[in-house]
Amino acid sequence: RLAVSTSILSKLETPNKLMMKLHRCRAFLLLLQCWALLPSSRAFSPSRNSPLFVQQMRSVENTRKPPMVSTTTIVPSRSHTGLFESLKPNDKDKVPSVTTAVSVVTDALSELSIFASPQSFARIRDNLTSGDVGTRGEVYFVTQVLLILCILYGSIPMLGDLLTFVLGPCTLLGGIVTAVLGLKDLGPSNLSPWPKVPETDNASLITNGIYGEVRHPIYTGLLATCIGFSVWSGSAMRVVLTFILYFLLDLKSDYEEKSLVQKFGNSYKKYQKQVKGKFVPEQLIDGIKNWEGISEKKNDKGSKGGGSFFE
Repeated sequence: RLAVSTSILSKLETPNKLMMKLHRCRAFLLLLQCWALLPSSRAFSPSRNSPLFVQQMRSVENTRKPPMVSTTTIVPSRSHTGLFESLKPNDKDKVPSVTTAVSVVTDALSELSIFASPQSFARIRDNLTSGDVGTRGEVYFVTQVLLILCILYGSIPMLGDLLTFVLGPCTLLGGIVTAVLGLKDLGPSNLSPWPKVPETDNASLITNGIYGEVRHPIYTGLLATCIGFSVWSGSAMRVVLTFILYFLLDLKSDYEEKSLVQKFGNSYKKYQKQVKGKFVPEQLIDGIKNWEGISEKKNDKGSKGGGSFFE
């Protein structure tokens, strides 16, 4: 506005009069600025919507507000006594799980300090040197240590690949062959996905072939295939699911055998007595039992005391 008025007055007035009017305008503007900076009054107080008034009110409110008090709880370090005493009851759950785990492990290790005394070392030495060498069960302890080392290593040196091949692809192929033989001997007249025996005249009781070794060879082949694939793929989750499948097939086979008893009566009961293996052949079960009996007899010859220190 001042620039426009100056351009207009320069065309109408003489230079001297123009300069005087410019000085008066500047003085008037300075007076307005001074009134704006003075304390508010009824006549010349700034408007409540003006930026200056809003800024002044905010400054007054800030001076009246109480100082902010921090509510953050300071957790002392582990070197201080009472690690969690400064925490509130609801704040204990917010402690990191890593800190809790370290504390638990530290407390557990502190309980083992009783073995650090000279008397404890002397007692352990006496236990190690007592008895005759070779009759104290050293084989079990050495095998235990070797197995733990193999578990930490993740494989068996020089035999790991062979075991993986035997328990993986070989078991898988053996399971497929077993399932195929079971389907072949069962025939289309008896094949059904349902555990209940088909209510048809063509259904018959099969007791020869692979059914003379196990009562449910198809389930045996299915489980062997799943185990082989789980080991071959190196998936622990597949191994767990295979065990769950085993329990499911066990329940399903019980339901199926009840249906077979209802349909074939004493013929199937006689078959159950002849073929005792549901999923595993009876010869293999007897071999495992005989091996366990031999091991128990060897253990009975040894001492019958309590558990050893390394148990």
